[in-house]
Amino acid sequence: MKNAVILFFCMVLFTSLVQAQPGTIHSYQKISDTQGNFTGILDDDDEFGVTAVIGDLNGDGITDIAVGSRYDDDGGTNRGAVYIMFMNSDGTVNHYQKISSVQGNFNDSLIDGTYFGWSVTGIGDLNGDGHPDIAVSTYTVPMVWILFLNADGTVQSYQKIGEGLGGFPSGILSSGGQFGISVRSLGDFNNDGMHEIAVGASQDDDGGPSRGAFYILCLNNTGFAESYHKISQTYGNFTASLSDDCRFGRTIAPIGDLNGDGVTDLAVSSIYDNDGGIQRGAIYILFMTQDYTVKSWQKISNTQGNFTGVLDDNDQFGIGLSGISDINGDGIQDIAAGANADDDGGQNRGAVWILFMNTNGTVKAYQKISSTTGNFNAVLDDGDGFGGFVNLLGDYNNDGYPEIIVGSPHDDDGGLDHGAIYILSLNYLVNGISGIEYENSISVSHGSAGNNFILKMPAETKDIKIYNATGQLVHELKTSMKTTLDITISISGIYYINVISDRFSITKKLVVTGK
Repeated sequence: MKNAVILFFCMVLFTSLVQAQPGTIHSYQKISDTQGNFTGILDDDDEFGVTAVIGDLNGDGITDIAVGSRYDDDGGTNRGAVYIMFMNSDGTVNHYQKISSVQGNFNDSLIDGTYFGWSVTGIGDLNGDGHPDIAVSTYTVPMVWILFLNADGTVQSYQKIGEGLGGFPSGILSSGGQFGISVRSLGDFNNDGMHEIAVGASQDDDGGPSRGAFYILCLNNTGFAESYHKISQTYGNFTASLSDDCRFGRTIAPIGDLNGDGVTDLAVSSIYDNDGGIQRGAIYILFMTQDYTVKSWQKISNTQGNFTGVLDDNDQFGIGLSGISDINGDGIQDIAAGANADDDGGQNRGAVWILFMNTNGTVKAYQKISSTTGNFNAVLDDGDGFGGFVNLLGDYNNDGYPEIIVGSPHDDDGGLDHGAIYILSLNYLVNGISGIEYENSISVSHGSAGNNFILKMPAETKDIKIYNATGQLVHELKTSMKTTLDITISISGIYYINVISDRFSITKKLVVTGK
């Protein structure tokens, strides 16, 4: 990797205090067949809306995204597709590149009913060519594709991982286990130089029918899985009592180091969990070890984890899941959880819950975003499935508000189930104190080397967290009351530097680009 240079430092993410309730909507932008300057051709039942953040692919300083359209018919019925969306700073689409059976230089032979794009995740620059890459999966064919991208969004090359492919052994997957129902980047999970991804298998039968599981795959720079680690009712030291057909592993999300032991923790959904009622859904917070096993866990459901929000039968709480920014300013990373079958305002319109977390994995407080609450004034219709997919975008447009992307795959803009996504800017809180009070005392500047920068901050600073563009914690520093730090970033990309004390949590955006 060539030395990286710091291109520019952008404005403070958490600036002036907004008096609105943290986690409510400040503003939003919809992208669909009729909105957001998206000119792609969507057809009935395409279900565009599978969201992923991939970083700045074309080098214009704006985070780009990928959106799966899992029922797309390019080349045959329900083969699926992924759109690479090059974004404008106002949340609209500048241009796009489609990857499918017949487009985007993707020359794999997809078959009818593959549903390519059922799940998508950004994985950073895996092969070191300066361009971020993605992983794409499907649940009908137990397969994950590692797509190495060109700057224009076309596919440079790819590697398949499945039974006997890409380093993954044969005879491991259970029949009908839905390996690939979800895929999520974990970054370098344990700082061993490997990039890990989590792959859901929500109908795995370990311990009982469709109790579910997920795999952590350790990838080398060619996309091969050097090793794998399974977590289920019978593997990975996970001791929770799962019920039959609860579908643990439907969605997996890294949530940073919640308990402060130096290891990234995970949130994993169990969308058909029956706590409190039929298929209301649940989330397990997994406190992990560096060897990919579970140290301990905390369940969040209608009856556990101090979550007092009202869930109804069939809500499927947790089907969309993402670690997000510290929205309420207490120094603890929060979580966004979708419930795509929530009935606020009408049947199955969907919702997103912003969960303000405690370090033990329980819920401190929450804010719901739906057709009737959270200051969200978009028009949701019955059956939209808002909240089916959730991802952290960060402050991509430098307006001072953190953003998340939410999929609504059954939206009918332009036709039946064409699908849509929403970019939501969230209100936030800084412990009741304005971030502007501290803005001038926190600065970043070029260092003496090409790939380092100098961070200056108040003496009361206790913690500095550095996140990549997909919201994964890549580095954490305890300052010990230092006021100046020399930090090196060797990999190009977009980062967020979060400076934390007992009284404030301020984040600055950093764009690092190769020479």
